[in-house]
Amino acid sequence: MKNSWFLSVLTAQTVFLSSLFALTLDTGSIVQVNTNEDSRPFGYNETFAASSEAVVWLDERNPSGVPQLYGIRMDDPNRTEFLIDPYVPWANGVKISGSRALYKSEDFPSPNVLRVADIQNPASPQILTIQPNINVSVFDINGPWIAYAGSGESTEYRDIVTAADVSDFQNPQTYRIAELPENAYVSSLALESPYLVWIEYTGEGGTAKIADLTNPAAPSIQSVPLPENFYLESIRVSDNALIGRAWYGWEVVLCLVRDYRAPHWTIQRIRPGGILDEYLHSGPRLDGPFAVWVTTARAPAFLDDSEPRNESGWKLKAVSIYNLGNIVTLLNTPYENEIGFADIAGRQIVWSQEETYIQADLFQAALELECGDWGYKPGDINKDCRVDLEDLACLSRNWLSCTTPDQPDCQLGS
Repeated sequence: MKNSWFLSVLTAQTVFLSSLFALTLDTGSIVQVNTNEDSRPFGYNETFAASSEAVVWLDERNPSGVPQLYGIRMDDPNRTEFLIDPYVPWANGVKISGSRALYKSEDFPSPNVLRVADIQNPASPQILTIQPNINVSVFDINGPWIAYAGSGESTEYRDIVTAADVSDFQNPQTYRIAELPENAYVSSLALESPYLVWIEYTGEGGTAKIADLTNPAAPSIQSVPLPENFYLESIRVSDNALIGRAWYGWEVVLCLVRDYRAPHWTIQRIRPGGILDEYLHSGPRLDGPFAVWVTTARAPAFLDDSEPRNESGWKLKAVSIYNLGNIVTLLNTPYENEIGFADIAGRQIVWSQEETYIQADLFQAALELECGDWGYKPGDINKDCRVDLEDLACLSRNWLSCTTPDQPDCQLGS
């Protein structure tokens, strides 16, 4: 296996686990994704992506210097890589949903192109090329939909939000969802089919837009105003929850909205590192109830002597949206083993790690979960992750009890 010595060191020395937390990384499941000796993943923010079916990454092994797109299937125990696209000039990001990857590249004469690769058959990937005729700034894919936003000369340099149904590769259907006013722009965008969410800013502040694509020719769009001095620069959505990276004044924070389809948002702020000498390096990524991101130690020049020092360089963090107060460190590495980026698909986490600035490699491991990490059913009164007769017994013990303060026979709750 490529880099087997480094993998053994990673497993033995740099994985930090704590029995105090429910979420942990299963060290016995750690495998290297890119096992080919020639592979050279970029390894930084959004240059690779994971789904329940595959991991895809932008690769720089080509002697000509032109990036390529490679992948492996999640169900392949040998991690046999396959070439998806041999020519991705000026590659800029990749997203994946199921067996379809979406990525952007520059290709003259268009300012850029978007490509959708269907890798259900790794031996013969199908590639759909879309020429949006705008300079795409943000894009995403989920289920049969892709969405993107950007501006160009053809749109009088106004940002346009576009969605396309690519379920039929031979006949994709494209819809203009929104045209922003002058001096407005889209900072981030995310899809959870059939919902499309984007964040737009004007001189008067920010607004979240949620479009229902059930009828894409005439989508229903609702607007949610964002707080002042709050700049939401990247978002991910899953299971009706939204997580994002935001500037709140001068502080970089993570923020969570548990019901982004609601007419009013309750925004919960999450300190990404939890201590003063960590800040958000990359992410977050969200799938189901779990989010992951990477923090790094703040440069000493920005620390006061009174502030604590972080002895490690990089930390892979995780949290369940049902327990925001329990941020866990899954991986803790020194400066010379940089964690560049991490993605999550179900219980599988994929992250990049660079050994002494030589090159990045990709690793994969499973989350170990305990009761409550997925939340609790409403009927799970005793919170043992089962709804059964014990819950009925708990209910019957307090049958007709009340905590209404204006009734003399009621008691305080616990």
